Amino acid sequence: MRVAHVQYQLVEAAIISYEILLALAKICDKYDTITLIGPWIDKWLKPCELQAVEKSYMGFEGLAFVAWTFGKPALFGNIAHHLVADMTFDSEDNLKNQGRLVDSTMPPGLIGKSSPSQPHMDLHEKEWLKEKNAETIKSFRDEKITNIINLCVPQINQYIALARTRRTRCIDEASYQSREELYCDSLNVGNLFLHFDNGLLGGLVTGDAFNTTFNTPSSTIIGLIVAIYEVGCFFGSIFTSIFGETLGRKKSIGGGVVVMILGALLQATAYTRSHMVVARIVSGFGMGIINSTVPVFQSEYSPKASRGLYVCMQLSTLNLGIFLAYWIDYGFSSHLGSYSWRVPCILQCIFLIPMLFILLVVPETPRWLASHGRPDESLQVLLRLHKSRVPDDAIRRLHADILAVVEVEKAIGVGRWKDLFKNDSLQSRRRFLIACGIQSMQQLGGINAIIYYTATIFQQVGFDQHMSALMSGYLQTWFFIASFIPWLLIDRVGRRPLLLSMITLMAAVMAIQTALIYQVQFKTASATASGAAAAAMLFIFQGAFTVGFQATVWVYPTEILPLRLRQRGSSVSTACNWIFNYMIVQITPVAIENIGYRTYIIFAVLNAAWVPIIYIFFPETKGLELEDVDRLFAKEGTETARMIEENAARQGSATFQPDKMGAHVDQDEVRV
Repeated sequence: MRVAHVQYQLVEAAIISYEILLALAKICDKYDTITLIGPWIDKWLKPCELQAVEKSYMGFEGLAFVAWTFGKPALFGNIAHHLVADMTFDSEDNLKNQGRLVDSTMPPGLIGKSSPSQPHMDLHEKEWLKEKNAETIKSFRDEKITNIINLCVPQINQYIALARTRRTRCIDEASYQSREELYCDSLNVGNLFLHFDNGLLGGLVTGDAFNTTFNTPSSTIIGLIVAIYEVGCFFGSIFTSIFGETLGRKKSIGGGVVVMILGALLQATAYTRSHMVVARIVSGFGMGIINSTVPVFQSEYSPKASRGLYVCMQLSTLNLGIFLAYWIDYGFSSHLGSYSWRVPCILQCIFLIPMLFILLVVPETPRWLASHGRPDESLQVLLRLHKSRVPDDAIRRLHADILAVVEVEKAIGVGRWKDLFKNDSLQSRRRFLIACGIQSMQQLGGINAIIYYTATIFQQVGFDQHMSALMSGYLQTWFFIASFIPWLLIDRVGRRPLLLSMITLMAAVMAIQTALIYQVQFKTASATASGAAAAAMLFIFQGAFTVGFQATVWVYPTEILPLRLRQRGSSVSTACNWIFNYMIVQITPVAIENIGYRTYIIFAVLNAAWVPIIYIFFPETKGLELEDVDRLFAKEGTETARMIEENAARQGSATFQPDKMGAHVDQDEVRV
């Protein structure tokens, strides 16, 4: 072999069969000449390894000995895994792999052989068994399986660690999402039922039966009936900002559902305008409680790597609720009796009741429990979430991280109402204003002017009542379909790029819409074509909104607010959303009637104004743990920053420098 050594480099891999490799391994092991083969073994092994994988290593068991001999831990780990899973023994104690007799050489001390008298064993193997004083393979199988596990597991763990694309402080998200997914997905299904009411009345107010019941209300009264829902939502959000932190996430959501059921019953039994107005306020109050709490719940449960995805899923179910509402409205639009609008109203109860059952299986969030003096329960919830797939010590590190953030925030007094407006070392005021600002931007951009008055707008551009109802259904179908696009983008592209690009598009669409509606309003020669184009603009506008704005506007406030201010701050920001929603929905029918095409230029200007504000003041939060966002905003040189960094060091995090200007912070700057 030493003489032939210099010629090995000329040997082509294609002619090195499995049998030749096994023979070489035996010779090299017996005569201690492994180094002579070493430089070329990788090239020779590759074709044989591919064949072995295709056949699940059946007939290639001896590759374990080859890998053992030439020091190839990855190959050895793969084969050993299959040997443990697939090998059995027949009645004569012969070793078999998937029913086929194994007569290949095995690594000494790994699996072993049946006995020194077995005819298929060579002298080397028999001598080894004599030294071990083993009579049959069964007598020491347990020991050898333990050997395999002890040899393979460290190698597998090492390669998994090397393959990770992102480092993690506590827990590898890919390994623990199952139960979190169950809870988040359950709430997402619940949101389908809750948001049925969002699109319900927009398709009913143009119907003859509704107008007959309420004595043909004027556009102002219609605006009041539709928009008063937002007033209820506003007060529901304010209620949550006061009592939600004390009640907790689960109780707040459950209470909101009960209030919405009561509101649905009141709407379905209304005979007067005042009755309907009260019913809308009650339903809105329940929705305000829920909408202020669910995003907080989602953000505290969702894994950081896919937090945006879960909010996108929530909003897709919201859009599905609106989609169902519009098509149900359309289905009843041809009927003249009052049941054509009462039945859709009562259907809310059927959609709401399942949410109460969903809440029975969902525990309170561990972060809320930790911040309210219940650390043991917090740990139990974390263990319940992750224990099946994550080591206890990793879960306890995450729990310790949450408790450390709670202690830091207690130390600086975060958690009181006045702390929302303090320019403290965590920049609570800035974070609160950002949360309120992004929620206000969403409504002032005009999205709910379109959602609530879709049928009215389609009539404005020239469609009759039946076609307007049909087009409204198509638009909300597109709204639902488009909501799946940010599933792929929000946790890859990030919050800022989606916001900046899509709001710019929304501003451009509204500017074009102004010109098109002008043509329709003044019945120019191109009025018909302009009406069709204006209808298309509505589809583009809602698509841009759902891709860039809808998911971000609900995930972002809960991400950037401090833990002890999260419920209050999120509730107030949601209240901003609802009060501006009320204003827009209230004035839209009046604006369309009085200033016509000029309505759209207002929305164009407002959307354009948000672009520089977002670019300058809104940092990126993609991929950050909620606890890491405090590090993003902590002022350099303060005691709070020092405490946070010390805690991060204890948890094994890399040094993190807050972004002074509030611009994009790349996730690679933080170990998350």
